[in-house]
Amino acid sequence: MIDHVRRNNASNAVKLPIDTHALIARMAPRGLLVLENPHQAQMGTPAGHTATVAGAAAYKALGVEKNVSYHSKVAETAHCSYKNEYTDLLVKTISKFLKHEGEAPGEFVVGSGGSLSTADWVDWEAPTLE
Repeated sequence: MIDHVRRNNASNAVKLPIDTHALIARMAPRGLLVLENPHQAQMGTPAGHTATVAGAAAYKALGVEKNVSYHSKVAETAHCSYKNEYTDLLVKTISKFLKHEGEAPGEFVVGSGGSLSTADWVDWEAPTLE
């Protein structure tokens, strides 16, 4: 599949047969931390946030909604640089899912311009799974 995503030094990712929210949902029930930079327009932070919220419905259906976290409230910095604002949530996530210590954070820290109304995109409701 990778050959089809990147060909002739150009991305064909928009042709992949999946949506980001479906990819996020497929991670459930494992721990997931999504980190974004809303100051880089090409990163599509509003869509990333909405996809994370929609994908988190699968976590909720499994009763593990705290296993997914999202952070985009950071100061404006360079494109691929680490933001100190990520540290607290990153440490909590690593502690829970890699060291098996503490509680799952389940936090959504949304920066400016980092969200869309899910009602405009989601016309379904995930069932409660048993």
